[in-house]
Amino acid sequence: MESDGSDNRKLSDLGLARFKPSWFPDGKRLALSTKDYKIYIVDVGTKQETKIVDFGHAPSVSHDGTKILYLSHDVGEPIKKRIIAHSKMKTGEYEKIITAQGKAKTELLETELYQIKHSLYLYDLATHTSKKLTEEVWTEEPAMWSPDDSCLIYNDRSDVSNRIFMLNIKTGAREQLRGAIGRIMVWR
Repeated sequence: MESDGSDNRKLSDLGLARFKPSWFPDGKRLALSTKDYKIYIVDVGTKQETKIVDFGHAPSVSHDGTKILYLSHDVGEPIKKRIIAHSKMKTGEYEKIITAQGKAKTELLETELYQIKHSLYLYDLATHTSKKLTEEVWTEEPAMWSPDDSCLIYNDRSDVSNRIFMLNIKTGAREQLRGAIGRIMVWR
């Protein structure tokens, strides 16, 4: 919709994941993730949906619009299927499994760990390739681009402290930001 509330229209019938879509700088496209862990680019004018990633979520478009950062896992097909099934699970199904004992509950709890332990990946729109940037980090929020697209910041709560790290895209150097903890991050 327009900022005044007019021209309210549906852009897609894709089942969206809980992560917010990310706008391209041209304001004509969105990157979004679906409940089945696919990432699409949706053209706002034509409503054309283009799948770019088969297994990932939480896309974040760079300020120059040439790359998309996203979260994913290095796991085999059986685990991917479990993760997707978990993301589509209804409340009643979840409660039934979590209150029972046995293999289903154990698998559900293991799968929940995958919901928060991710690796950061970078998708290059020019080459249509993805590159793994980090090993698993325990994050619940998408990473954020620096204003010049040279670095990322993200939280890692693997030790429950929500430490914030900065990652240089070109060198791969990772640095913990001293005195900075939390889940809400902004660049100045």
